Amino acid sequence: MVFCILLIMLASFTTTLNLRFQKPQRLELPGDYIRCKFSPDEQFLMVTAPKHKGIYLYDLEGDSIIRVSSEYGAGYRPDFSEDGTKIAYKATSPNLYRLFLYDIPTGRKTELRPASNLIGQPVFTHDGYILVNYEGQLQKLTQQGKLVETIDHISSNIVVVTHSGKYLVYTSLSDRLWAYDLETEKKIALTPDSMRFFSPLSSPTEDKIVANRLGGNIYVIDVPSGKLRKIDRGDYYYFSPDGDWIFYTQTEDNGEYITKGELYCKSVLGDKARHLDLDFDGIILSSSYSEKWGIAFVDNKGAVYLASYRNK
Repeated sequence: MVFCILLIMLASFTTTLNLRFQKPQRLELPGDYIRCKFSPDEQFLMVTAPKHKGIYLYDLEGDSIIRVSSEYGAGYRPDFSEDGTKIAYKATSPNLYRLFLYDIPTGRKTELRPASNLIGQPVFTHDGYILVNYEGQLQKLTQQGKLVETIDHISSNIVVVTHSGKYLVYTSLSDRLWAYDLETEKKIALTPDSMRFFSPLSSPTEDKIVANRLGGNIYVIDVPSGKLRKIDRGDYYYFSPDGDWIFYTQTEDNGEYITKGELYCKSVLGDKARHLDLDFDGIILSSSYSEKWGIAFVDNKGAVYLASYRNK
């Protein structure tokens, strides 16, 4: 019985991956970019320029561009609200950081806290609040910037909320991954002290995270159990919208320049990695996957492309 269930699960993973893409088409966006990401409602493709300068939204149906911000640092880990209508981000001004909330339908920008030299990366909770490390305290804010509460014992600049909302995951000063249980108020070590991890991202469907270990290997970590599963060597990683797959880029370099960049995906179960053949001769860096549109990616020259599905 258990064996049959496993076969069904693996078959469903295989079916999900059997997607063929059309030849990528370059999107007519002014300027050069380094990152792209689909909004949760799949209406927009968010891009940022080199040095994470600015946030721009390309309307995939209206073929128009919205400039959210032109400030440096704004494009480093900005966070969409779950309904895709708002973006929380941190920007750099001379000698200080600033924290903003941008409302996409109205174009209104709200500064959530006074400028400071100690502001972390903001992240939305599932109930629409914003968590951010502000001047050494993890604060929970309303969308108007009102302080709701502070959460003690967490001083990391990057915090992610797991799918259930039960855990906050963050890196310590020694780059060890920890989880904070909001119900019990207990801290849980997710990784050994000898392993250094960076840039955790949360699964959209389970209490799992994906993170990069020092040295270049990607791991998926089940937060409740603490189990680690090595995925592959890579960068620019993220979960698929259904949480079943990890998409990532493998690059090669000559010590000075990136000479090769290709896209791969692998199930969270850790089976064989699959190379995504996009019929593209250039060097792929960051990407984003959409169940509606296909694969968007940025090449090493700063151009943005969209490879649509052949079967949709």
